[in-house]
Amino acid sequence: DKVGTYEPEITSPYTINVIGDYNIQGDTFVMEKYMEKMGIQIIAHFTGNGTYDSLRGMHRAQLNVTNCARSAGYIANELKKKYGIPRIDVDTWGFDYAKEGLRKIGAFFGIEDRAEAVIAEEVAKYESKLEWYKERLSGKKVCIWTGGPRLWHWTKALEDDLGMHVVAMSSKFGHQEDFEKVIARGEEGTIYIDDGNELEFFEVLEMVKPDLVLTGPRVGALVKKLHLPYVNG
Repeated sequence: DKVGTYEPEITSPYTINVIGDYNIQGDTFVMEKYMEKMGIQIIAHFTGNGTYDSLRGMHRAQLNVTNCARSAGYIANELKKKYGIPRIDVDTWGFDYAKEGLRKIGAFFGIEDRAEAVIAEEVAKYESKLEWYKERLSGKKVCIWTGGPRLWHWTKALEDDLGMHVVAMSSKFGHQEDFEKVIARGEEGTIYIDDGNELEFFEVLEMVKPDLVLTGPRVGALVKKLHLPYVNG
């Protein structure tokens, strides 16, 4: 109800809302930097580092860029219904997906050259660093047991960028759409668990024998007892 009750200052011919970005560990700031280099104004972030007035001005964006599609797709769809703002979905986790997302946004506004310039600059900066990690992590087996969207956000990034094998995935809160996406992105033979319990986790760990588990502190406490390293995801 509050959208449309504030007129933001427009400083660029290209305006977007970034929806489904919660600025966890500064994600929003990275996206802002890329958009700034492309000459694109972000009207509002929903909701990481968002403000009340910026959310009220969301109707002035020409495009909604949706990252976490599950939780924020509803907002983008409502804005499309009421204000006719088109929506594109991007995934900013991992090199290839980030490139694809910037290219989609560039193509929408007809500024593909600016997108390619940002991509080239970032690849030159980080590709050699990524190779250092890939050499050391290639072939390692990893389980991802986290919230729904992170399963499909992280899978291909770990496999394509770092050469790891995602051997099991589980989500406590993932919806059908999350599992459809992650199964489409996962390798053949990967085990998928919906709302797993402790006994199931122990059984799967015995089956897949991972080198690393990405999970939260609750399951991580169990994993540690088996002398397996875990990273708080």
